Amino acid sequence: VEHINQEKELLEEALRRVDVELRTIFLLREVEELSYQELAEVLKISEGTVASRLNRARRTLRSVLTDLGWEDGA
Repeated sequence: VEHINQEKELLEEALRRVDVELRTIFLLREVEELSYQELAEVLKISEGTVASRLNRARRTLRSVLTDLGWEDGA
């Protein structure tokens, strides 16, 4: 349980360090489970832009997590 709490805190800190635009699209997709079409409608951008921003958000988050000491188990 302690390990899970540490990972949760690490993720929360990393998310705070990611630009709000990227954090928003990431959370809407991964937590709220909006589809690409729904994201495009809500954010008033194209689905291609959704895909691009999600890709950038994931890369940025991974980089920030790594900087914070997270080790990818994959």
